[in-house]
Amino acid sequence: QDTLVDIFYIYPTIDMDTAILGNTSMESIDTITAQFVYREQAGIYARFGRVFVPYYRQAKISVFLTKSLADADQLKNAECLEKAYNDIDSAFNHYLKYYNKGRKIILIGHSQGADLERFLLRKRFDNNPYLKSLLVVALSGGEPNYVSTNGSRTGGSLQNIKTCPPKDSIPECGCVMNWRTWSKHSPGGVLNKTSF
Repeated sequence: QDTLVDIFYIYPTIDMDTAILGNTSMESIDTITAQFVYREQAGIYARFGRVFVPYYRQAKISVFLTKSLADADQLKNAECLEKAYNDIDSAFNHYLKYYNKGRKIILIGHSQGADLERFLLRKRFDNNPYLKSLLVVALSGGEPNYVSTNGSRTGGSLQNIKTCPPKDSIPECGCVMNWRTWSKHSPGGVLNKTSF
């Protein structure tokens, strides 16, 4: 049965090389791990629609672990994320051109994939009424979506796409749902009041 919904999933960081700041080359992508992560994280959604999972030259884990505030290192980090995003953007263009045909879209991203999903939302969906009309929901695990003020559902990361309403409200389509978890003993469990 065709549900007329597609799922575009962006997997998390799987390149655990801490030696250098950089991106995984296309020929070095660990496709076995990428496929395992897809099956574990997004495979369950396949019953709701067709799933598209692009391989991409993701930023290595070292990009996220560097504590250097030197301008050169920060620029390198930004370049690595931009390269990863450009692959996702190209894959999304290919998906729209050859597969979408007006179908509704669910976006899913986790960790680095959630960062890239947010970039995709901001650059492609936030000011595009047609793409916004296709968005069912964007599920973003492991990274917050920043809003302008506490209690606001817009601003910050996205100007027009809202965070999904609280669980006691009327459900909406076309919104972003975020979540983050920490172990019980983690010191990082307190979020900024303007992140959701």
